[in-house]
Formats: sequence, structure tokens, C-alpha cells
Amino acid sequence: MSTKIKTSNRKKSAANAPEAGGPGIGAEEKIRPGKTVNRGEKLVDPLQDSFRYILSLQGKNPDLESVRAAMESAGDFLEPAGLQEMADKIGMKAQIKKIPFGMLGELAAPVILLLKEKKAIVRVPAQGEGVGCYLPGKGKVEWDQDSLRDSYLGHAVLITAKGKDDATTAHMWKQGKVDWFWQPIRAYWPGYAEILVCSLFINLFVIALPIFTMNVYDRVVPNFAVDTLFVLTLGITLALSFDFLFRTIRAHILEKVAARLSVRFDRALMERLIDLSPDATSMTIGEKTNIFKELQGLRDFYSTRLVPAFVDLPFALLFILVIHWIAPAVTLVPVAGVLAILAVQTVMQSLLTRSTRELFTTTQSKSSVLVEMLGGVQAIRMFGASGARLARWSESCEHAAASARRNQSALNVAGNLCALIMALVNVFVVFFGVYAIQSGDLSIGGLIAATILSGRAVAPVTGVAAVLSRLKQSRDVLRTIDTIFSTPSETELAASLGKKGPFSGQMELRNVTYQYKGQSMP
Repeated sequence: MSTKIKTSNRKKSAANAPEAGGPGIGAEEKIRPGKTVNRGEKLVDPLQDSFRYILSLQGKNPDLESVRAAMESAGDFLEPAGLQEMADKIGMKAQIKKIPFGMLGELAAPVILLLKEKKAIVRVPAQGEGVGCYLPGKGKVEWDQDSLRDSYLGHAVLITAKGKDDATTAHMWKQGKVDWFWQPIRAYWPGYAEILVCSLFINLFVIALPIFTMNVYDRVVPNFAVDTLFVLTLGITLALSFDFLFRTIRAHILEKVAARLSVRFDRALMERLIDLSPDATSMTIGEKTNIFKELQGLRDFYSTRLVPAFVDLPFALLFILVIHWIAPAVTLVPVAGVLAILAVQTVMQSLLTRSTRELFTTTQSKSSVLVEMLGGVQAIRMFGASGARLARWSESCEHAAASARRNQSALNVAGNLCALIMALVNVFVVFFGVYAIQSGDLSIGGLIAATILSGRAVAPVTGVAAVLSRLKQSRDVLRTIDTIFSTPSETELAASLGKKGPFSGQMELRNVTYQYKGQSMP
């Protein structure tokens, strides 16, 4: 049976082989769409083999199989996007360019040409009428211009080494501090631009309500101008409707960006943890599990709270300018409130720093104990260690609860002080507004409008203060995750090595010892 199979394979290879002296692939040789090329009995991935050939021309022979094994599987053979990911992992850059066929002759370096039926070849600069090419699985061949033009899809892949600037961002462990976190966020800047536009209209519509109130009290009520009242009511209704629309759009964009970031962060962190060697980190399974939980909270914080808070902050100045236009006598009151809130947050930062660091440490410890106990329930019962383990669990819960209580108390004090300052701002706006009315510099409607706007002027600063408090807590989480991304992974180390194998399957070890990190004895 095996003899017949081998004979059949040889016949099939002979039938598919190009004629002597003919082109590499002509009318006689057909490759089914989406199928790889046969090299003997081994299937060859067109893009991966083309990539390997270009690297060999540059004197590089990385272990692409190890790199491919660490990539998220998307099929039996690489797509162009997968080729870009593979190139990035070994410190190269794969750029997909739309290049007309007539301009290919101007390229001085080999490029991968994407052909019909999911095939690919490497075009090598050559002289003469023919075009020198490397056909995956076949080797160097020569194609005529017309045949290549008919198969070419119009896109080529340029393989280049990363420059100095690109090399610093080649792998997460080579980046600057927490660049692994900020770069994906910066990648979605078009979405944040849309958020900025929505925030602009939202804050402009905020001014509509105080202006409406001022005009009603100052012009409609004294004269009972019904027509003016109807017009103003219709206008403010439209403004509030658009305010609702833009708030909904902004929330939708924020959630969409947050969802995409969540997928990228979770995948990147899991990929990094899988690639790390066992002795590269001393974190337990429970601590690693808690990292994913904390990362989810960071994603929600940075994408849904941090951006709106800082986008709305510049409009506090706009509200103060409108207050100065309506009631110059009370302008200094919201300004003083803003400065007071900033002073409170500055004083509270040192206390929040200590409490948040302690909270993160105790939460990590509690999560570690939890996973260890749940994973060893049968062993605990078998050895009668329930009492000791429950005591350890109770101790970790008490420490975590105490840390959470102290941290929340500090946050409550800061929040309550900010709320007190906001209330005092309203009180003193009314207080000084009464004197302005008495002197004839302010109307009753203007006082009401200034009171509403003073709260809106202080609110963005209060929101930023709350965000800064949460930012202290996120720093410890970011620092911990950054240590994971700062450690070289096995895939990155393998990419710099040559191809492994072939192995004979025979190995003998003598007088070998191994010592885990942190142990005094092997």
C-alpha cells in the first residue's frame, strides 16, 4: 500500500512539474486557489517562504516556525496582515504598497508580489527582458513581463529592517515606560477627534440653559412677552435635544473604542504571559489573574473617564468668561473655587499614593491565596489543612478590607471637600450677586444664570481632580504590568536565533541541576 502511494505522489509531482526550458509557472502548471505550493512532500506557505528568501538575501535566518507558532492561528497559510505581524516580531517591517506594474522596475530591492489565487513570488531586480523571480517551493525562475502583469494584483510587500526609531518600538519590552499601554490608545486618535467635536457642542449647549433663564426673568416676565417665551422655549428644547444626541454619540464612541482597546490589551497581555519563561516572573497564578481584572478597570478608566474629563476641562475657562460677560462682579468666585479644589487635591495626593499602593498589594495577595485554595481544595481536605488555610484566607481578607477602607476614606474626604467647595461657590455667587443687583450692575436673571454657570465652571475641575485620584491607583497597576512587558519573551529571543533542527530525537543529560529563582538550593 505504501509503495503505491509513493508512486502516485511521484507521478503527481512529475505531472505538475514545468517543462524543461519553460517558465516557472505556465499554462501547464495549475495551482488551486488558496493552496500552498508543494516542495516535494512538504506544503510550503507562499508568503512565509517568500519572506524567508528575502531574509536570506539579507544574511538573516530566523526561526520563522517558532515565530509562527506564537502567532494567533488564522489558517493554514499566512495572509498579508499575518506577514506584517511576523515581520514585526523579528524586528523587520513589512509594508504593503500599491505599486503599478510599470513602476516595479524602479525598485532596487527584492519585493514580494501578491498574485491571483492567493499566490506570491519574490521579484528580484534583474537585467534583460525577463524578470528574475523566486517562486516559493520551486526556487529561482524567470517570468516574461506579460505573464507576470496578468497575474499581478497591484500590491507588493516591501521588507525592510526597522530604523533606529522603529527599533525602539519593535517589541513591547524595548519600548519606553508603559508605551505598550499608550500606543494602542493613540492608535484610535480619529475616534478621540470625534469625541472632541461632540464635547464642543455639548459644552456650547450648556450655555443655552442659563441664557434662556436670564432672558425669561429679565424680558419675558416683566412684559409677559408670550411670543418671545414660545420662541425661547422652542430654541432651548432643540438645544437640549441636540445635547442628548451628542452625549449619546460620545458615549457610543467611547464604548466602541474601549471595547477595541480591551481586546488588544487582553490579547497582548496573554501573549506576553504565554511567551515568558517560568523563571522570568515570580508572580503567582492568582496575581496574574488579578492583573487581568485590574487591566479591565484601567481600560474603562482611561477610555471612558479620563478622556471626557480632560476634554471638558478647557471649557471651564469658557464658562468663566461667560460669567464675566453676564456678571463681572462675581467672576472671582468660581476662579477661587477652582484654585481651592486644586489645592485640596495637591494635599490629598500623598495620602492617596500610600493608600492605593497598599490596596493594590493586598488585593494581589488576596487573589493569589484565592486561586491557590480553589485549585487545591482536594489536597486541603485530604491533609486536613482546612483550618490553617481558612486562617490564612481570613487574614488576607482582613488586610484587603482594611486597605480598601483606608483608600475609600481618603477618596471620600477628597470628594466631599470638592462638593463642599462647589456648594460654597454657589452660595458666594448669590451673596456677591445681591450687592451687584443693589448697585444696578446685575439683574435677577443674570444672577440666576451666573449661579448655574458657576457650577458648570467648577464641575470639570472637580472631574479632573477625581480622575487624578484614580490615576494614582492606576500607576501601581501600570508599573506591575510594565515589568511583564519589559521582560524579553522566548519568542522574541527565538526570533534572533537560527532555525532549529533537524533533531535525531536522542538526548542524554548527566549531572544536571536546576534552581528556581529565589531558591537557595537546586
